[in-house]
Amino acid sequence: MRSPDKEETLNSSFLSAPFAVVFIGVLALCCSAAVLLSACGGSSTNGTAPGGTSATGAGNPATDRAALVAFYHAMDGDNWTNNTNWLSDAPIDEWHGVATNSAGRVFHLRLTDNQLSGELPPELGSLSYLIVLGTTDNQVSGEIPAELANLTYLATLELSGNQLSGEIPPDLGNLPRLLSLRLGDNQFSGEIPPDLGNLPRLENLSLENNQFSGEIPPDLGNLSNLENLDLSGNDMEGEIPPELGKLSELKRLFLNGNNWTGEMPSELGRLSNLEGLWVGSSRLTGCIPEGLRGIPSGDIESISLPFC
Repeated sequence: MRSPDKEETLNSSFLSAPFAVVFIGVLALCCSAAVLLSACGGSSTNGTAPGGTSATGAGNPATDRAALVAFYHAMDGDNWTNNTNWLSDAPIDEWHGVATNSAGRVFHLRLTDNQLSGELPPELGSLSYLIVLGTTDNQVSGEIPAELANLTYLATLELSGNQLSGEIPPDLGNLPRLLSLRLGDNQFSGEIPPDLGNLPRLENLSLENNQFSGEIPPDLGNLSNLENLDLSGNDMEGEIPPELGKLSELKRLFLNGNNWTGEMPSELGRLSNLEGLWVGSSRLTGCIPEGLRGIPSGDIESISLPFC
C-alpha cells in the first residue's frame, strides 16, 4: 500500500512541475518543462529529430501509421472509451491521443484510462521518433516488448496501473534520453535489472506495488539526475546499498513495504536535497544517520532506532 502522504507529496512536487504548451497544428498538448528542454525542442516545427539534431530515425509516416493500426488491434481499440478518428482517413495527428511533428512522424502516444486491453505489440518499436508513450490506468497485460528499447528518443514511458507481468527488459537501460520510467501498480516480478543504472538523464523511477524480488542494484547510484525513486510495496530484501548516497538530486525515496535488513548506510545522510524518506517496518539495525534528522516528510521519525 502507498504511505498515507505519498500521493500528496508526489502531486505537489514531481507531478506538478511547471508545464508549457506546445501547439502542433490544431492539436494542443502539454509536456513537462524537462521533456521540452531535453526532448521536444525542435521536433514539432522543422521536421528534424527531437532535440534539433539531424533526422536519422528509420521509417516514415506510412510505417508509423501501420504501427498505430497494429497497436489499435492489439489493444482492442473497438472497445476503447475514446477511439476518435482511429483507423479513419483523418491525419494521424487527429487520432485521439496521438501527435506528430511537421514531417508527419509520431512523437506522442498517450491513452490514459481509456479501456485498453491486450498485450503491447512489438510494432511500437518502429515509432522511431516517439518521445512520450503512456498507457496508464488500463488493462494492458503481458510483458514489455523488448522492441521498446529501439525508441532512442523516448523521454517518458508511463505504463503504471495495468496488469503487465514478467521482468523489465534490461535493454531499457539503453534509452539515452529517458527522463521518466513509471511501471508502478502492475505485476512485474524478478529482480530490477542493474542496466537501469545506465540511464543518464533519468529523473523519476517508479516501480512501486509490483512483485520485484532480490536486492536494490547498486548501479542505481549512478543515476545522477534522479529526483524520485519509488520501490515501495514489493518483495525486495537485503541491505540498502550505500551507493544510493550518491544520488545528490534525490528528493523522495520510497523503500517501505519490503524486507530490508542490516544497518541504514551512513551515506544516506549526505542526501542534502532529500525531502521525504519512507522506510516502513523492517528489520533494520544500528542507527539512523544524523543527516536524515528533520526531513519534512516520511516515516523516519517513527523508526525505533536512535540517530547516530
